[in-house]
Amino acid sequence: MIWGTPEYPSALAALPDAPPVMAAHGHVHLLQKPMVAMVGARNASAAARKLTAQIAGDLSANGIVVVSGLARGVGGAAHQAALSHGTIAVLGNGAAHAYPRENTELQAQLIEQGLALAENPPDTAPQASLFTRRNRIISG
Repeated sequence: MIWGTPEYPSALAALPDAPPVMAAHGHVHLLQKPMVAMVGARNASAAARKLTAQIAGDLSANGIVVVSGLARGVGGAAHQAALSHGTIAVLGNGAAHAYPRENTELQAQLIEQGLALAENPPDTAPQASLFTRRNRIISG
């Protein structure tokens, strides 16, 4: 996706530091639906993951696309619960890397049933500084 083209989400384009180009892997039509961002603790308790799954599942069943960062904890729980209705993961690394490793299968399923977005080249390895930058895309 390229900034300024019709398929580029308008809310994302409105960010002052919107990425000029983003790789989209999966179902780009999800970007045209109503969305909600769900983020939280990576070391979330079992109760927090269960509540996240309930909320994400209910939202997605009612046509709201859940957007998160595919992190462990809240992010992974939200994507897993919304997977059957379509969910969007914003990757902090390149799409050729699954991170965290425990979400490798979830990332593959997400590309099949949802959408993965990345502003980094596919071979970009996970780095802490990239995850902070990723969060602005989740908000957009």
